[in-house]
Amino acid sequence: MKSCAPWRNRGRKLHCDPYVFVMPEYNHSYNAALKNALDHLFWEWRDKPVILVSYGGVAAGARAAIALEPMLISLQLQVVGFVPIPLIDQLLHLHDGRRVFRPTDPIEHGLTKALDALHRVMQPGTD
Repeated sequence: MKSCAPWRNRGRKLHCDPYVFVMPEYNHSYNAALKNALDHLFWEWRDKPVILVSYGGVAAGARAAIALEPMLISLQLQVVGFVPIPLIDQLLHLHDGRRVFRPTDPIEHGLTKALDALHRVMQPGTD
């Protein structure tokens, strides 16, 4: 397991250091790598805006996002958007020998809405 230490204190922070967590659903929850990062970088995450992008099967990773909510509350992270991606395997297509993600219109619309919300909270004076 790699340490999260290289991520710590990477210089001066932006006004709000926004984050986008892209996570699979793993056993009806979020995965161990995300849990490890949240645990080890507790102070770095604190009071930051975040967008959750979850993916999986029919549930679209929603169970992972729901399971993650208590952790995000304890870190005082502000979830400004949630983008579920159902049946992700159907959205991966071969292009030049590589798998490429091609979102549907509703997924693109959801991501646009989430990014717009993130942009609003990043404006100075909108703590």
